[in-house]
Amino acid sequence: MQQLLTAIKSIADKFVEYEDYTVALTIYEVLVSEVIEHFNTYRDEYVAFCVILTGCMDGVDGCFAGETDDQEIRLRVLRTLFAIYRFYTESGMDLDDDISGLLVGNTTPEERQIIAGWVQDALTHMTGWNSSQPDERKSTTRSSHSMPNSAASSSAVRSDAV
Repeated sequence: MQQLLTAIKSIADKFVEYEDYTVALTIYEVLVSEVIEHFNTYRDEYVAFCVILTGCMDGVDGCFAGETDDQEIRLRVLRTLFAIYRFYTESGMDLDDDISGLLVGNTTPEERQIIAGWVQDALTHMTGWNSSQPDERKSTTRSSHSMPNSAASSSAVRSDAV
């Protein structure tokens, strides 16, 4: 499984090298979405999935850096990074990379407002937890591993930007 996912990610990485960020981001979005969706289905692929998600973070960040003027691409990048961040935090996994820094470090005030809305939405849809089960939080309306508003959907990103 890891070889197949790595081969697909390598294709996206090449598109970043060729500065075709739209195609690269589309591939990264699909990879991230599918890894998150199937993470618990293939327990023996835990390490492979984590490696792919980390690699996708780097690639998506490359798309962000390369598309300073394309607001649609920037929001898709931020949505994908937020989906990875949310997945890691809701799963209780250690996030080696500083994804929160990527989400706010090079963003505009308007983009930070959009991210704040995603955070508020995520917190609103979490059920309460008690001290005897601090890691047993579950989403009330979404799978805890689903991407917010389907990160792979650029139309969802456009609607958030309005």
